[in-house]
Amino acid sequence: MSNKWNGAIKAIFVVAILCVGVNIVFAAWDDTKNTGDSLTAAEWNAQVSDQESRTNTATLVVAASNSRLTTTADYVCDGTGDQTEINNAISALPAAGGTVKLLEGTYSLSGQINAVSNLVLEGNGWQNTRLLMAHNGDAIELAGYDNITIRDLEIDGNNRAYVSSSQNEIIDGTGNDDITIERIYMHDHGSAYGIELWEAKRLRILDSRFTRIGCSADSDPISIQNSEDVIIDGNFVYDSVYEYRAGAIEVQDASGKIIVTNNHINKSQQGITLSVHNAGELNTEFIVANNNVEVYNVDLESSMQYTYPTGIMMQGLSGTSANSYIITGNIIKANINNHAAYTSAGISVKWADGAIISNNIIDNTATNQEKGNYGICVHDITTNVTISNNLCMNCYYAGIKLEGSNIEDIILTGNRCGGSEKGIDITNGDYLIIRQNNCRGNSIDGVYVTSGQNANGIEGDNLE
Repeated sequence: MSNKWNGAIKAIFVVAILCVGVNIVFAAWDDTKNTGDSLTAAEWNAQVSDQESRTNTATLVVAASNSRLTTTADYVCDGTGDQTEINNAISALPAAGGTVKLLEGTYSLSGQINAVSNLVLEGNGWQNTRLLMAHNGDAIELAGYDNITIRDLEIDGNNRAYVSSSQNEIIDGTGNDDITIERIYMHDHGSAYGIELWEAKRLRILDSRFTRIGCSADSDPISIQNSEDVIIDGNFVYDSVYEYRAGAIEVQDASGKIIVTNNHINKSQQGITLSVHNAGELNTEFIVANNNVEVYNVDLESSMQYTYPTGIMMQGLSGTSANSYIITGNIIKANINNHAAYTSAGISVKWADGAIISNNIIDNTATNQEKGNYGICVHDITTNVTISNNLCMNCYYAGIKLEGSNIEDIILTGNRCGGSEKGIDITNGDYLIIRQNNCRGNSIDGVYVTSGQNANGIEGDNLE
């Protein structure tokens, strides 16, 4: 066998010498080579060059002043203004990018860390690497750069107060593509937003923890605006109310596929909010699944009346309809003081064309003074919705509520609604199918359809 291989190697060597002699350049491969794609020589060489640039990256190590192995680091911080050494390391990376590795220890930030494209900024786990904020500005500024990963570190807001005249996002960026933020722990900052990204594409926020982020203004630990193709998965958001109230996860004016799954949210006035504010920027597909959400109201008498205590809120823009909402497998607990001026619910859908709300568990719990108004509420200009196999218990007014104008083509089937005044309450809607729901155990009625509504629909086979 070895002789055969040696002969083959000699033959290849001779052929290579002959090819050089006649100026044949093997790199310029203009054949399809059975890849399924027809590539010209220029296209092939461009791909080779791109791959080489991606693999030609560096790793630079930064040590905190209290790191154990400072002698192995390329940069060593002195415990004051440590963003300087971190930024120096980032600036020293080659054009192709690379990794800046932060060793274990505490890094004091008196200014922001400035990212660049093709950067991995990683710590040694959020239990070990800590960024301690000593100022009221950003901790990390992405500033329009692309292909950035931030992972495995803690950002301690150090109880910095909200300052309206300064920047107040802990991680901030606009116009960023391919951003991954994973396994970070962000906490104790009275900023407007923990992560705020605008006009991002292919954005992922994964397996991270957010605690006590927020201020008296409208604020959310995770706020994504005008972005495309977003995944928010496996995060834990606890006590985002901070001083007054806040949400937890907010995605506005998004497009493409928006996936919000497997998040645990506790102590928030709004859990997950997906909405459209600008005409022409309609959502393509929302998937909200397998989240565990607990919400309660904090300042319901506040003048900021656009914020309704809600577990999951999904809405388009008045006069238009966002489409393709899938809300499934979520567990929602709502402790909300009832107030006639507000619509509070476990799940709220408004101005939507096409939604599936299925297999959710909503328990609005406790006494009448601490119940959400509705388990599931469908509002104005909403069509083509299927509400099936949900469990809606202990709501103040109704397990499932349909209200407002232009509500049509709604299917309600297989739902269990009990412990409220009404199991299913229809005050508006037509072409409704209301069948095989279990609405026993409500104080006023099981299925209540206001006179004149659902003239062209079907109601029957419900347990009341």
